[in-house]
Amino acid sequence: MSTMQGSMMATHSEEYYLEEGDVIVRVENTLYRFHSYHLQRATTYFDKLLQLEGDVDRSPIVLDGVRTSDFEGLLWFFYESGYTWQGLIKGTKNIDKTWKSVLLLAEKFSMVEIAKVACYALHRNGAPLGDARKIELCMRYGLPDAWMDPHLKRVLTREESLSAQECGQLGFAVTALLAKSRELYHHAQMDGRTSCPSPAASCSQCTDTEAVVCLQGLVHVCDADVKHHWSCPERASALPLRTEFVKDIYENLSKLRGQLERVSAKSPPSVRGPEQGDTWFIVENTVFRLHSFHLIKASPVFATMFTLAGNTDDRDQGHSPDDPIRLRGDTAKCMDSMLWFFYDSPYEWSEHVAPEMANKWEFILQFAKKYDMADVCKVAVTALNHHGVLSPVRKISLADVHGMGDAWAKKAYDFVCQRDDSLTVDEMNELGTLLTVKIVKAREQRLRSRLAKGGKVSWA
Repeated sequence: MSTMQGSMMATHSEEYYLEEGDVIVRVENTLYRFHSYHLQRATTYFDKLLQLEGDVDRSPIVLDGVRTSDFEGLLWFFYESGYTWQGLIKGTKNIDKTWKSVLLLAEKFSMVEIAKVACYALHRNGAPLGDARKIELCMRYGLPDAWMDPHLKRVLTREESLSAQECGQLGFAVTALLAKSRELYHHAQMDGRTSCPSPAASCSQCTDTEAVVCLQGLVHVCDADVKHHWSCPERASALPLRTEFVKDIYENLSKLRGQLERVSAKSPPSVRGPEQGDTWFIVENTVFRLHSFHLIKASPVFATMFTLAGNTDDRDQGHSPDDPIRLRGDTAKCMDSMLWFFYDSPYEWSEHVAPEMANKWEFILQFAKKYDMADVCKVAVTALNHHGVLSPVRKISLADVHGMGDAWAKKAYDFVCQRDDSLTVDEMNELGTLLTVKIVKAREQRLRSRLAKGGKVSWA
C-alpha cells in the first residue's frame, strides 16, 4: 500500500466523492471521498493511515492491488446495502458480483463482520462459490455448520479427489482431515460391495470377444486390455453417510476452526458515540449525535429541513450538544433504533430468525413512517416479516401502505380470504376500508362458489 503518490491524473468518482466525507482514497485512477467512520467501524486495518493522510486530493490514501469495481462494491456496502434488505439481499447476477467484491475486500482488509454478511448474501442467492470455498468460509467466519452441510457431504462422497486449488483454500490441516474421511467413506463403500450378479460376457471395445471382470461391483475391466473399462451397470447407489460419521467430522472440524480465523478476529465496536457526527438532536431528555448525511439521504422531510436551515441564521442549531435540534413527539428508543439502523444494521444482518429484534424494527418503522423514509419503511416491514412477528392481516395492511407489492403478501391474502373465521373489528381497523371491502367481497365470492358446487358452508 502506498501513501505518497501524486493524484494529478486521478478523477473524482461520480457516485462516491461526497463533499461531506472526511477521508480521500485513491484506487487506480479514481479518487473516492467518504466518511472515515466506515473504515473505523469495519476494521483496525486503516487506523494508522487515517492519522497520517487522506484528507486532501493531493495526499490521498492509495490502495495498490485493488480494482475500482471492487472498491465501489465495498462503498456500496457502506452506503446502500442497508436499504436493500427489503429483498432480503437476494438479487440479480450483478448483485452477486457486487457481493463477491465486498467479500474480496472484506477478507483483504480483515473486515470480519462484513465478510459474514457477504457470505450470507451469496449463500442466499445461490452464488457458485464451490464446495471447498463454502467450507473454508464457514470455518473462517464461524458460520453455522448447517451452512456448509451439503457442501461437506458432497466433498466427502464425490468421486473426484480434492484438487490443489481446494487444498490451498482449506489449508493442510482441513485437507488432511477431509482426505482421511473420504478414505474411510470409500472403504465403507468397498466393504458393502459384491461382485456383479450379471457381468457382461465380452468386451464391446475389442475386435475379438474378450472376457470381462467385474471388480467389487464398481467397474468392468477387460481381461485383454485394462484401458477398456466402464462403470458396472449393476453398480449400487452410493451409501448414505452415517450420522455418527458426520458428527465425528464436525467435531474434528470445530477443533480446527481457530487455525483458519483471522488475526483480527474481533471487529471494532460501533462508531455511534460522542465523537462521531456533525449534528446533535435531543429526544425526550437524551442527546444524540449523528451524521446529517443519513437523515438527508433517507428522508425528504429532513433534507428539506437542513436545506431551509442552511438558508437562514438558525443553521447553528444542532451544531453542538449545547444547542441541539429538538424532535418533539418522538421517543429516545425510536431515535436510538434509527441510529442502529444507520450505523450497525448492515453489519448485523443474518438469515436467522430472531423475534427479539421485533421491538427495534417496530421503533424504526414508527420513526421512518413519520418522516417519510419510504425505503427504510420497506426494510423494516421486511425485517418484521423475516423475524416472524407479522400476522396475515397486518402483513396485508403493511404491504398496501408501503408498496411492497401484491406478490409479497399473496399467501397472507389467500389465507385470510379462505379461512373459516370472518374478519374481526380489530382486523378491519388494521386493514382500513378499501382492503376490508376487498377481502369481504373475496370471501363472499368463495362461499358462493362453494355453494354452487354443492359444498357445505358452516355458520359459526
